[in-house]
This record gives sequence, structure tokens and C-alpha cells, in this order.
Amino acid sequence: MKKLVSVLLAMMMLCIALPTLAEEPAGSLIAHYDFEDAENLGKDVSGSEYHMIPVGKGTLAQSTNAAKGAGALELDGESGLAMNKGTGDDYTDNLESFTVSFYALHDGFVGENSRVFSTGYNGEQKGFCLHVCKYAHNGEQHVVYMPIIGDQKVDHWGRTSEPTKLVENLKEYHWYVCAYDAMTMTMSVWVDGELKATDTYLEPVIPCVLGATIGGSYVFWDDNLMYAFTGLIDDVRVYDYAIESIGEIYGE
Repeated sequence: MKKLVSVLLAMMMLCIALPTLAEEPAGSLIAHYDFEDAENLGKDVSGSEYHMIPVGKGTLAQSTNAAKGAGALELDGESGLAMNKGTGDDYTDNLESFTVSFYALHDGFVGENSRVFSTGYNGEQKGFCLHVCKYAHNGEQHVVYMPIIGDQKVDHWGRTSEPTKLVENLKEYHWYVCAYDAMTMTMSVWVDGELKATDTYLEPVIPCVLGATIGGSYVFWDDNLMYAFTGLIDDVRVYDYAIESIGEIYGE
């Protein structure tokens, strides 16, 4: 009996001594644009070297009115940053689920399209487009749009219902986080840390013809920036998985 007790105690001590396996993270940060380098505003500081280049007819600038750090990207409605000029091929083509986090301060004009981060636009190009804008049919509606995937949704702009008011004042910084789950084809949107909206899509949003763009949708075949954003954008981060709660990236 004593021997059995000794064996059981030894087994218990072994179990206590064994280290627990750490849970593997669902994914990682794959691109980060902080706009701190005024000479290279498209620099990716994540280590992935997914650097962007200026596109469009306007002029990019660095603003000291930043949400984080010392610099933000100032956009004039005619300029943006894109991965490539002659092709839409880039790292976003390999994404399935993803999360995009950014700060934005909109200049307040009324319009359905004002794209902060996109990989496509309407029609066969598919891709996703994350907007911060006022809804043209009701100037009091402040909207973050879900990803547009062309005419596969109930209406042209990729939404199943009228948009809801998500923020009170577009002319101040807000933190937007948009997570797309490829398994459920659902996009979730947090604003200032609070889950504000979800929507489910009929077809996957990846891959797409166009490339990753900050500040609009860049049409590389005619060197044209569409649906450009006017205002300030800061601290754009792209993750290769869909977060389930804002706590997964809060404080980064």
C-alpha cells in the first residue's frame, strides 16, 4: 500500500512539474504603416517590408496631428499609397481571414465613397474596401462600410440594409478595427474599442484584381486613384487572421 501511495505521489509531482503548452496565436501582424518617416510615408515597419509607394495626382504629406506617435498621413482626396504601380499582385492576394486596424479623421464631406484601406472596388474586381464617410442620402449618418465585393450583395455598395450611425463626430480621430472571417464570410467592425456592426457576405472577398491601397482604390492600368479619402489616417496595421475580441490587439 505504501508503495502504491508513493507511486501515486510521484505521478502527481510529475504532472505538476510538467510545463503547460502555450496556446499558439491565431495569426500575426503582417504589415504596419505608422507614417513616422516623412521621407518614406509608405514604409512598412512590421519587418515584412511590404512598403507602399505614392500614387495619384495629389501630394502626400505628413501631419503632426497624429493619433499615435509624431506623424500621420495627410490626404488631399487625390493621392494615396499603393503596393505596386503596374500590377495588383501583392501580399493581400494570399490573405483569407484578416484584420485591419487604423485611426482616421475625416474632413466631413458628404459622399458614399471615401476609402481608407482597400484591395478592390465594384464589379468583377471584388476585393474589400474599408470606408469612413458620410452617407450621401442622409448627411447625419456617419458610416464605416463593410468590404465591397461588387454586385454579389443585395445592393451595389455591399450592404444588406441601410447603414447605421457609428460615430458622432467624423472630424476627430476614431480607432477603427475591421475583421473578416473567411470561414463565415463575416466582417465585424469595432469603433473606439466597441463592437458596432457585423455583416455576412455571399462570396469571399479575396483574391482581387487590384492591389492594397491606403487612401482610395488604385486602378493601376490607367494610373488612377478612385474614391480617395480626404483627411488624416494613422497607424494602419494588417493582421493575417480575424480577431474575435478587441482585447487581442488592444494596446498595441
